[in-house]
Amino acid sequence: GQPPPPQLQAAQRPLQQPVQEQQQQQHAVPQHQHQQTEAQQQGMEQQQQQGVDQQQQPPADSGQATEQQLLSKLTDFQRLLLLRVCRLELFTSAVQHYITTQLGPSYLEPPSTSLAEIYLDSSPYTPIVFVLAPGADALADLARFAAAEHGRAVGRGLQVVSMGRGQGPVAEALVNVAKKSGNWICLQNCHLAKSWMPRLAELVEDLEKSAKSPDTEQQLHPSFRLWLTSTPADCFPQLVLQKGIRIALEPPRGLKPVLAHSYVSLQEGYLAACNGSGRGLEWQRLVFAAAFLHAVIRERRQYGPLGWTIPYHFSDSDLSCALQHIQAVVQDPGQSLGAQRGSHRASMLGAVGLGHATSSTGTVAPSSNDTHRSAWDSMRYIVGEINYGGHVMDVNDRRLLRVIVQQHLQPGVLEQANGEGSISLGSAGDDVSSCLQQIQALPLADGPTAVGLHSNASIALNTKEARNLMSDILAMQPHVAPVAKSTDNTVAATVQSAAGAADTSNGNYVASSISSPVADRRTPQELATARTAATTAAARQTTLEAPSAASAATVAATAARSSDGDMAGRVAEMLTVLPKPMDRAYASILHDPLAPLPGGKLNPLGIVLLQEMGRYNQLLVVVQSSLLELQSALAGLLVLGQDAEASLKALSNQQVPVAWSAASYPSLKPLPSWLADLNRRVEFIRQWLVTGQPHAFWLPGFFFPQGFLTAVLQLHSRTSGTPLDGLTLSYNVMSAAAGPDDQQHEAPALGVYVYGLYLEAARWNNVSGCLAQALPGEVFSPLPAIHLIPHSTGSLDGQLHAVRANDSVADSSHYTTGAAAMAAVHAHGLIQVAEGSSVSSIDDSDGLLGRTIPAAAASMYACPVFRTSARAGALSTTGHMGTNFLMHVALPIPAGSRADSWLLQGVAALCSLDN
Repeated sequence: GQPPPPQLQAAQRPLQQPVQEQQQQQHAVPQHQHQQTEAQQQGMEQQQQQGVDQQQQPPADSGQATEQQLLSKLTDFQRLLLLRVCRLELFTSAVQHYITTQLGPSYLEPPSTSLAEIYLDSSPYTPIVFVLAPGADALADLARFAAAEHGRAVGRGLQVVSMGRGQGPVAEALVNVAKKSGNWICLQNCHLAKSWMPRLAELVEDLEKSAKSPDTEQQLHPSFRLWLTSTPADCFPQLVLQKGIRIALEPPRGLKPVLAHSYVSLQEGYLAACNGSGRGLEWQRLVFAAAFLHAVIRERRQYGPLGWTIPYHFSDSDLSCALQHIQAVVQDPGQSLGAQRGSHRASMLGAVGLGHATSSTGTVAPSSNDTHRSAWDSMRYIVGEINYGGHVMDVNDRRLLRVIVQQHLQPGVLEQANGEGSISLGSAGDDVSSCLQQIQALPLADGPTAVGLHSNASIALNTKEARNLMSDILAMQPHVAPVAKSTDNTVAATVQSAAGAADTSNGNYVASSISSPVADRRTPQELATARTAATTAAARQTTLEAPSAASAATVAATAARSSDGDMAGRVAEMLTVLPKPMDRAYASILHDPLAPLPGGKLNPLGIVLLQEMGRYNQLLVVVQSSLLELQSALAGLLVLGQDAEASLKALSNQQVPVAWSAASYPSLKPLPSWLADLNRRVEFIRQWLVTGQPHAFWLPGFFFPQGFLTAVLQLHSRTSGTPLDGLTLSYNVMSAAAGPDDQQHEAPALGVYVYGLYLEAARWNNVSGCLAQALPGEVFSPLPAIHLIPHSTGSLDGQLHAVRANDSVADSSHYTTGAAAMAAVHAHGLIQVAEGSSVSSIDDSDGLLGRTIPAAAASMYACPVFRTSARAGALSTTGHMGTNFLMHVALPIPAGSRADSWLLQGVAALCSLDN
C-alpha cells in the first residue's frame, strides 16, 4: 500500500522538452526535394523582383535563406556525407533512411526463419552453423525445438559437447556413432577448439563424400544432423561455412523483448514449482525480478563503456543458474523472505530514473530479522558475485553489479505494485502465456534511462554504431597493390607486378586484381604518365640504395605532388610537422628539473621526466622511420612490404597505423587529431625540460601517468621522511576561475596541480562545487584542475572508514580520496579551518584551492579516471585494474543524491577524447 519511490514515478514521466527535441533531431533525416512546387517557383520570382527589399532583410534571415538554398542543391547522398562529417550520431539513421528511399524498406528488415524451416532445408550431409553474436545462445532454442518437434531431449537423442581443450576426440567419436544411429550432435563454441578446427573440416568433407558414395554402408542415417555454434572467428574453417547452412543468431534488444524471451524459455509448469510449499506467489514475483535483472544487465552492454567497462557476454544460462538458486531458497522452509510492510521498494525498475540527481536510490536496508537478512544476502551473493559476477573482472563493474543486484533482489519486490509508475505482473499466476501478455502491456520504454543511464548515452550508442559501420565499410575496400622492386634493368616486370596500381605522381591506388573491370578508372593519359613514372623508378633502382634520414629532402622531391590528396605529399607534410626528439642537454640551467633534492636524493619528478622523454623519443623514431620508408616506397626506391602496405592503407583512411599504435600511448583519435595531440604532448615535456618544473601538470600529456602519480608520493616521502607504503593521495577540485592550466598560479606547498580532464555522463557545477547532471546533448564536459594531496593514512582511519561506509572509495589500496585528506592537510598546518567548520568544508587561506566544499555536498562519489573513453585495458603490473585506469577521485555530489545513482550513469573522468 506504500506509494512508489520517486525513481519509479520518474520512470513514467516524459522526458524534458530539450531531450525530446534532441531525440527528434536524431531521428529526423533531411529529404531532398527533386521538384519545386508552383507556389515555391512563384515565390522565387517575387523575390527576384524585390532585390532591394532582400538587401534590407536582417542578416539572420539572409543567412537562413542561403543555408536553405545550399541544402536544396544537395543530393541525398551528399546530405548523407554532410551528416557523416557534422553529426556522426545521426549517420546510421540517415543511412537507413537512404537505403529505404533508394532500395526499399525490405532491405532493412532481417529475414525471419524458424528452426523448423531450417530443418526442412537441411540434410544429414550438410551441417547447420549458428554464428553467434555476443550474448546469444542457440542451445536453449535448439533443445526446445528438438523436444517439441522431434521428441528429443538433451542426452537422449540430442548430444551436446562443449568444445574446448581435449574435447575434439570426444566430439569426433560421438559424430561417428550418431551418423549410424540418427542422433543429433551439437558442438558448442567451436571457436574454443582452435587446434581441432582442421579436423572438423575433414569430418564435414567426409559427410559430403558419404552422400556421393554408392556403398550403402557409408550412407548416413536420414535423421542425423550436425549442429555447430561459434562466434565469428578466423580459426573457423571456411569450408564448413561454405558447405553448411549458416544462421546469424543475435540476442533480443530491448527490455520487453528480453523479458519475453526469458519467459518463453521457461518450461511448462516452471512457475508452479513452489505452489506445493505455499510460496507460489513469492516464487513467481522473484522469477520476474530475476528476469528483469537479467534484462537490465544485458541491455547495459549495448551502450559500450558507459554500461560496462568491459563488454561481458552475459547469456541465458546465467539467468537459468540464478533461478535455480532462487528456487532453492524459496523452497527451503527455514529461509524467511517476508516482505516488510512500509520498506523501501526499489522495484525491478529501480534503475529507471536514477539518472536524476534528486532520486533516492540508495541501498535498501535489510530486514531487522536475521533470517530475512541471511536469505536475501545469500541470494544476492550467489546471483551477483557468482552467477553474473563470475564474468566480471573489472573492479568498477563489480561495484556497479552489486548496486544493480541490490536494487532488484530485495524484500520490496514481493509487494504488490499498486502505485503509479510501479512495475509488476500483477496476478498473472503460473500461466506463461498470461505473463507474456502482461509483459507486452508493461509501460516500459527502451532507452538509456530504462537501465539507469543518462539520456545522453543514446548519443554515445549511435556514435559507436556509426563508427563500426564506417570501419566495416573501410575493411571491405580493396587492398593497395605493393610496388615491386626490380633487380635488373627491365622495367616490364615492375609495371606488371604493380598491375597498373602505383601512380606515384598523384598517389592513386587501385585493387591488385588487374582483370577487374573497375580496377583502374584513370584515363589513358593518366595511365601513360603512371607507366612513365614506374619506368623511371625501375631504372633508378639499379643504382640507388635505401635512403637514409639525411636524404629525406631528396626523396620528397622525387615524389612530385600534383593534387591535394597526394599520398606522397601527405607523407612529406607529416614528416615536416613531426616534432624533433628531445635531448637532456637542453635542460634549464637556472631551473634544472633534473637537479637532486636539497638532501642530495634523486628527484622523483625528474626521473619521470627522463622516462617520458625516452618513451616519446622512441615513438618519434618509429613514426619517422615508418614515414621515411613509405616515402621511399612511393618514390619507387623500396619494396612496399606487408607492414608498410598496412600503414599506407591506414594513412589513406585517416587512421593511425598499427605499428604506430603499438609503440604509442592509448588513444582513439583519428590520424590528424593524433598527430596534433602528439605535438602538444611533446611540447609539454619539452617545456618542462627547458623552462623547469611547471606549476601545474597536464595529466593527459604523460605517456605513463601511473608513474607520475607514484612519483608524487615518492617526492613527499623523501621530503617528509614518511614511508612510501604509508602514503596515499587525496584530491580537491579547484574552481574554474582558479584553474592553474594558464600557468598563472604558483605551485602548491603540498602536492601538485593537474588539469586537462573531462567528465563523461556528468558535468561540474562551478557554483555549488559538485557534480551535476549533464546537459542534453553534452556528452563530455571539462573538469577543473585538481589538487593532488599526499598524506599519511595512519591517522585517518576514522575518516576513511566513514567514507568507505558510503561506498565512496573503491577497492584501490594505493589511491584514496575525499574529505579525509583535508584533515591531513589541516594536520600539516597548511590550511586553516574556520571555527565551526568541518573537514569537508576546509578552504586554503591563500586561495590556491579556490573553493570551499559546500556543506550540502556531504557525500562523495568515487569517480574513476580513465585514459581514453574505451575504459577497458589490459591487465598490467600497475595493479588489479587495467592499464586504461588511473585512479579514483572523490567528487562531491549534490544533497539528496547518493553515489549509486552516479555509478549507474557511468560517470567517469577521461584524459583524452576521441575527436
